[in-house]
Amino acid sequence: MTTKHLGIILTFSAALAIQPAVPQSRSFNEISGFLRVDASCPQAGYALTACSCPGEPIYRHVFSTKVDLSRYADHFVSLRGSSQPGNCAVELFEAKKATLEPNRPCPCP
Repeated sequence: MTTKHLGIILTFSAALAIQPAVPQSRSFNEISGFLRVDASCPQAGYALTACSCPGEPIYRHVFSTKVDLSRYADHFVSLRGSSQPGNCAVELFEAKKATLEPNRPCPCP
């Protein structure tokens, strides 16, 4: 191996070593469901449920600092973002992007 190659490898290794580690909770993922206004978690103003039926169990609390979620409330949505640590009863999700989805039929009682 030449000195030039060794220098490039050492520079690249050093650059990787000084980058901050990204915690697992910051991994991006996509979730979907029915977004509704919800005040049961003080860290989030919205909740995601599987269906639009009243009393449907919440499976994510949702907040965003980039997207106006009020435009998507009471609709089926696809959200891209990351799970965050929080004090909610269920997982807290920070939405970075929201997309409306077609309404789904729900077997409401």
